[in-house]
Amino acid sequence: MTMAKTIALNGMIGLGLVAAFLLGGCRASTSPAEEANRTSAFQVRQAGLVANPALVESSGMAASRRDDDLLWMVNDGGHPAVLYAMGADGRDRGQVAVEGAVNTDWEDLAAFEEAGQPYILIADVGDNKAVRDTSRIYVVAEPLRRSAGGFPRHAAVAWQFDFRYEDGPRDCEGVGVDTRSGMILLITKRTTPPQVYRLPLKPRPDTLTTARRVATVPRIPPPTAHDLAADPRFGALRSQPTALDIRRDNRLAVVLTYKDAYLFVRQTSEFWTTALARTPLTIILPELKQKESGCLTPDGRRLYVSTERRPTPLLVVNLSPLF
Repeated sequence: MTMAKTIALNGMIGLGLVAAFLLGGCRASTSPAEEANRTSAFQVRQAGLVANPALVESSGMAASRRDDDLLWMVNDGGHPAVLYAMGADGRDRGQVAVEGAVNTDWEDLAAFEEAGQPYILIADVGDNKAVRDTSRIYVVAEPLRRSAGGFPRHAAVAWQFDFRYEDGPRDCEGVGVDTRSGMILLITKRTTPPQVYRLPLKPRPDTLTTARRVATVPRIPPPTAHDLAADPRFGALRSQPTALDIRRDNRLAVVLTYKDAYLFVRQTSEFWTTALARTPLTIILPELKQKESGCLTPDGRRLYVSTERRPTPLLVVNLSPLF
């Protein structure tokens, strides 16, 4: 697939409306005309192709907290327990095996910092048939590039824990870290509307932790008649969340679906419960099969998106109009 030229998105949005969005001006109910303006004027371009041939089923991505030009990716379940380093243009930067970890169904990554140390959270949370009694979270210190330019071959797990959902198994592909509250947010894939659960980032060691349901995300648009007609088999799945990320300042979240991406803003004094109930800002994305990985840069000025299919395009969305 070649997309050398920039793709201009539909639905031009004025800077005044963007400012209103960032200030919490998105209401829970909007008119059709207002809803049309919820789509973005952001530009999408292909930054490159995912070069590492070992990334055959890319399911999670996170932006480095050490290097502005570095992304981390993982493969879906059944593949080696490996973090893959990638340039912001898709070039291979190496790989790091996670010691003692098992990739049962790795579905997302989240980068965050604690006490000045950057970490990567690995979410072993996939459960297509909702049969897993427990799921697992791994956290590793973000690997540090050596002076020679490469990464160490292995990374130790800083901490890990198992958890179960309070109301039974759930399939999840999107996980984000809110460092302000010290919580992990998980968004379900196969519920309508999507449900959001909360976990402590650092629960007590050697305990089975419970994920508590704290919110719903009711305003991701459902599949359209065109979606259903264009793909009778999978069109009904277009609104399912496949990734979640939270900006470093804990004020902006993005939810990726098979169709588009959606931005949610949280005010300083409110909970994500309120922010995720609002009508989001829609980022219209090109038609690609199985968009399953996405992440914000720490400053939130760029959104990266990729797919599980090879050849694997790496898309970058310029979010600068928000700033």
